[in-house]
Amino acid sequence: IFMHDEFYSNEAKTSSVKNPAEFALSAIRALDGKSTYKTMPAGLAEMGMELFNPPTVNGWPSGKGWLSTGQLLARFQVAQQIGGGRDKNIALLRPTKIIPRDATTEEEVVDEILARLGNSHSTPPETRQALIDYFEGQNDWDDEDVVERKVRGAIALALQLPESQTH
Repeated sequence: IFMHDEFYSNEAKTSSVKNPAEFALSAIRALDGKSTYKTMPAGLAEMGMELFNPPTVNGWPSGKGWLSTGQLLARFQVAQQIGGGRDKNIALLRPTKIIPRDATTEEEVVDEILARLGNSHSTPPETRQALIDYFEGQNDWDDEDVVERKVRGAIALALQLPESQTH
């Protein structure tokens, strides 16, 4: 994330980093997921946010402090758990709900994922293309294996983008 030129752009400098709760909960909501939230406090704690126990009376800090090495890796793990969507305690997602009904191409699916996450305009074209290339031409949306592996994988990858870490 720190190697991307976009991280140092004017747009990035004026945006703020999502705290762990904003990151995880907004992703679940944007992807029409459901969760029991039973294990969410543990995931948030690994990202540095112990619910109901802020570090000061002012609450949690804001900004780049949420992106330390360990916390960023924890974010990636949560992104994979959300994308995987098999653990209802984290997030139960149905990727078939995310695929547009009339979708025939990988581009349409990637654009829908980015749009739901609010990253359509901020994702660089080469990053969007990398997500499209991830599908390796597999776009049979009736094939359960394609939906389970490729669409879920694309969701997890999109959640790990720098654009998903900021407002």
